[in-house]
Amino acid sequence: MWDAIREFLGAVVSFFYGLIPNLGVAIILLTVAVGVVLFPLTLKQTRSMRAMQLLSPELKRLQKEYAGDKPALQQATLALYKERGVNPAAGCLPLLLQMPVWFALFQVLQSFSASPLSLNDTCANPGPGITAGSAYTCSFEGFVPGGETGQANTVTARLRDSLERDENRVDSASVGVGDAFPLVTIAFRPEAGVVPQGGGPVRFSVEVVNGGADTVTLEGLRDGSFGDLLAPVNEAVTESTCAAAARSIPAGGLFSCSFRATVPGGTSTFQSTLTADLRDGAGREASRVDTASVGVGDVMPLVSVSIRPEAGVVPAAGGLVRFKVEVVNGGTETVTLIGLADDRFGDLAAPGGNPTRFLSMVPDGRLHDDIQGWLEAGRQPADPAWRDFAWMNLSITPRDAFSLGFVSFIPYLITLLLVMGTAWYQQKQTTPKPKDGQPTPQQPGQAVLKIFPVLFGFISYTLPAGLAVYFAASSLFRIGQTDLIIRLGERGRDEKTKSDPVEAPAEPEPRAPERPARPASVQPKASSPAASTRSPQASQQRGKKRRRR
Repeated sequence: MWDAIREFLGAVVSFFYGLIPNLGVAIILLTVAVGVVLFPLTLKQTRSMRAMQLLSPELKRLQKEYAGDKPALQQATLALYKERGVNPAAGCLPLLLQMPVWFALFQVLQSFSASPLSLNDTCANPGPGITAGSAYTCSFEGFVPGGETGQANTVTARLRDSLERDENRVDSASVGVGDAFPLVTIAFRPEAGVVPQGGGPVRFSVEVVNGGADTVTLEGLRDGSFGDLLAPVNEAVTESTCAAAARSIPAGGLFSCSFRATVPGGTSTFQSTLTADLRDGAGREASRVDTASVGVGDVMPLVSVSIRPEAGVVPAAGGLVRFKVEVVNGGTETVTLIGLADDRFGDLAAPGGNPTRFLSMVPDGRLHDDIQGWLEAGRQPADPAWRDFAWMNLSITPRDAFSLGFVSFIPYLITLLLVMGTAWYQQKQTTPKPKDGQPTPQQPGQAVLKIFPVLFGFISYTLPAGLAVYFAASSLFRIGQTDLIIRLGERGRDEKTKSDPVEAPAEPEPRAPERPARPASVQPKASSPAASTRSPQASQQRGKKRRRR
């Protein structure tokens, strides 16, 4: 499933590259396409996030109100969510659904920055172990530059036995330059990988393979340490079958022989070079060369490694050659191959990314053809046209571009500033604005998030520029997307406000008109309970007062 997602995204990139043959433009178009497809999820996520931000003041109020009662706080919080129609999980679920797509997209874009030294490598992730009497075989392709002398490369196998002892086995392959029977090769291999420090006898095997269409003849077979192997008498070797072997090698056939010789030992690896002189039916002559190496030690002595090219020569302009690697365990216990590396073609057990690995759905696409042609040409030129965008090489990091000079670094610097600027604006865009002079509620972790744009820029500084272009394009698209979502939300609230009926203010109840106030001289005296129960003494006194008047 995971591979299917990545391969589908790779096919989409290839489609856009077919429309506009520029990887930077294809990355931008892919970013927009993915954003459009995920828009419904992003819409739900953004709305939920903003709703939670608006509830932040009320949530803080509830926390203070129910500071010592967690169950009551939970109930009050859930009631608030229900009243406002907010689902806290609605913001997380869309993000979780989008994450696999974004991770897959990240890996697809990162793969285009890979510059593998070997192609079609079957040596990656070797098996758990090489049992006694068996062999591990793999192959890979590499570009041999040609020139005047060709190339010699050395493979090193790192092995471990059951006692956790580690040892190396080494072998070399040589590819010359020319056009005479290019598919004739030679392999020179020892049956023992090491000898004791005092030296010892080792059996060597020789194979000359004719992969061409014409018969060739072996004219000479000379070893730098053991002399002429085709001579009837050679005191440096014993048990030799080379002198008696048929020297005419038909198309598809091989010359094979072996001999035993003493390796001197000492403190360093013993190396011997074998040269085969050949002639074809047209009288053309050529030589093939291979080197055998024998170390010094007593660990896994019967384990050896060999590397053989399928082509003995390449044109002067260079060419792609397949190499076969074989690790033979002639011992009595299982050994583990823990490393396999070549001095020219890098780590064969972990060759790194292949820029076409996610383009398997579109093997005939223009992007696949451009990348494959560049790889088969030995990754030349160093800045291929398919990786160029806005004066940047999308495969190198801004950190590496800084060493090219300030002028060359300017496009990378602008891209980094765009990444940081858009990340900062995204934070500002999603932060609630203060209302009615009230301060903006601080979200948890908001202080830490303020340094995120700078951190994001530093991360982009260490990644291939193609990913920085993707980050910038993604941020710009999300800014526009978020702005659209906010506007849609505000428009929806405005329409809801207009559609709700407006209640008319309640009219005051009619009140009876108040009577005009009487003058103080004619206002009646207030009655009291004491007035209805007048005593005789009070009446007599009032009578006396009236008679005096």
